[in-house]
Formats: sequence, C-alpha cells, structure tokens
Amino acid sequence: MDSFKRYHNGKQTAIMAPENLIQLIQSVYRQHFNQRGHFVLTQLQVEDVTNQERQDRIVSKEHERAHRGITEVEHQLRRSYFFPKMTNKIKAITHLCKVCNTHKYERKPYNIKLSPRPTTNRPFDRVHMDIFQIDKCNFLSLVDSFSKHLQLIPMATKNITDVKNALAQYFATYNTPSQIITDHETTFRSLQLKNYLDNLNIELSYVSCSESNGQVEKTHSTIIEIFNTNKSKFTDMSTIEKMLLSVSLYNNSVHSATKYTPNEIIFNGCNEHRQNTEDLFAKIKANLENARLAQLKRNESREDPPELKENDEVFIKPNIRKKLDPRAKPVRIQEVREKTFKTMKNIKRHKGKIKRNKC
Repeated sequence: MDSFKRYHNGKQTAIMAPENLIQLIQSVYRQHFNQRGHFVLTQLQVEDVTNQERQDRIVSKEHERAHRGITEVEHQLRRSYFFPKMTNKIKAITHLCKVCNTHKYERKPYNIKLSPRPTTNRPFDRVHMDIFQIDKCNFLSLVDSFSKHLQLIPMATKNITDVKNALAQYFATYNTPSQIITDHETTFRSLQLKNYLDNLNIELSYVSCSESNGQVEKTHSTIIEIFNTNKSKFTDMSTIEKMLLSVSLYNNSVHSATKYTPNEIIFNGCNEHRQNTEDLFAKIKANLENARLAQLKRNESREDPPELKENDEVFIKPNIRKKLDPRAKPVRIQEVREKTFKTMKNIKRHKGKIKRNKC
C-alpha cells in the first residue's frame, strides 16, 4: 500500500509485477483506491526515452533497417521503447523517406475529378484516335464521339506513313471529322501528321493523359471482351480477321449511352432515322447529355487535383516500368495548370500520376 501511495499518481495504466502478487495487488487497489479501476499487468519493462533527438535517431534507425510501414515500425519499437506521440513521429519520418517514396507503390492514389467534353451534335464532329495492339498486330483505332462507331484499321507498323495511310482509308470511307482527339503517342505528335490534318481542316487536340481519352480506352476494353468471347468460334481465322469481325459485332450492338447501334446512326439503318434525321440526332444528343450528367454525378465521389507550386518536388509514377524498377521518381515542377504540370525538363504530366503527399 505504501508503494501505491508513493508511485501511483492515478494516471498510470500498467504495472510490472510477478504473477504471484496479482491477487494481492488487486485486493489492495480496490480496497483503498478504486473499486472499478484496473491495470494492465506486464512483465516487460521498456526504456522511457525523453530526449527528442534520441527519439528521432531511434525511429530513423528502425525505419531504415528494413523500410517497413508505419504500423510495423511502431510494433517493433514498442517492444523496447516508450515516448509520447511515437506514432506521429514515425509517420513524419516515414513520409519524408525518399527510398520509400521512390520504390513503394501508392496505396491511395489520387482519384481526380474528370472533365467530360461537351456533347457533340452529329456524327464525325469529334473522333477519338489511338493505336491498338493485340497479338503483335497493330491497328489504328478511331471512335466517333457521337455514334460510338468504331473502326480498327490494320497497320504493319506504328510509323507516321502507316498512320497517314490508315487515316486516308478512314476518310475515304466516312466523313472527314472536324476534330481528332488523341494522346501523346510519339507518332501522333509528329509535325507530319499535324500538317497532314491541317491541310484537311481537321483540328488535332491532345489529352493530358491516356485516362482523359476515355472514349477510346473504354471502347478498347469492350472490343477485347468481344474478341476473347468469340474467338473460339472462328479457329481458322487470323487475329486480324477475328478482330475485324469483333468490330462488326460491336458496331451492330446497341450502345448504352446512345440507345442505338453505331451502324444505325451512321448508315440510316433504322426507320426512325430515315423518317427524321434531325429529330433522331436530337434524341441521341439528349441521351449522350444524360450520360455526361451521370458521369458528373459520379464525379462527386472524386477529389479535386492536388495544389502544387512552382519549384515543388513531387514523386511521379513512370509510364513504363519493369518489376524491379523504382515505382516513382522525384521531379521538380516548372509550371502548374489546373490538372497538369510541367517538369523542369518541360515534360507535361497529369496530376493524377503524383504520389500522394502524406505530410
């Protein structure tokens, strides 16, 4: 009882004692101090570290031992040490570790709000372009924004000559589009392609990242599903033949956004279309606008782009990497825009590629 009075100030939550004294401690404490209070019994005594610099050294040493996560480092340290706000100190040191920021994958990547493009009024107002590859075969992929009509044109290579030939084939078959949207594929950024499209009065625009070219990316996912689920029916056909057949199946299927098949819209394939083209286009535009509004509604669960400043250092995920390559690399910011930024090497990147700043 004298020991309790001398050392217990009412704030301690654990007591170190041999097991044969447990009943005596319980009896004395409840009889003379608090009938409802309780202690955690321990037979392990850890060091109470009060010096701030030593706390930092202890945490840094344990973190650098294996570069484990916050929880693992804390469990390891609590076996030997105690000091206030240990978890916060571990978090601060871990989040500033360049090795971890470079090599560990992002557990909670930015989910930045999308910016849907305005709805078009008729077919070929806007076409989305990309290069599609499957089974070592190259295709120029073109998706009409209004009708969702898809064309995959086979190409021998991805060079500018083959791309221009594929585009010429597309323009000869369908209307010349007013605008083409594409990503930053090396071929698409060539001056030859820009001059070629300028001569045809076609505006060439680039998206900030591949995710922003969602029209064509989503269509690629759908066409791969159609290809994989139907290829077993046509074992005597080549990959290119199977893919072109898959495109036909896609273009003759009702699209969830327009409520019509792409071929019906392009080739006047339904009675309603033949009776009144303009009324049908207005109805399709309304369907597309409803789909766009639904996407904006889903945007509410996303977040605004992170705020960046010029000369900030951030970690970004590389576009292509091998398994043992670093998962991110540090870059310094030269210019900041709404959803993109430029590095000191004048490379444009989307803010969604940044590793989250946890500090």
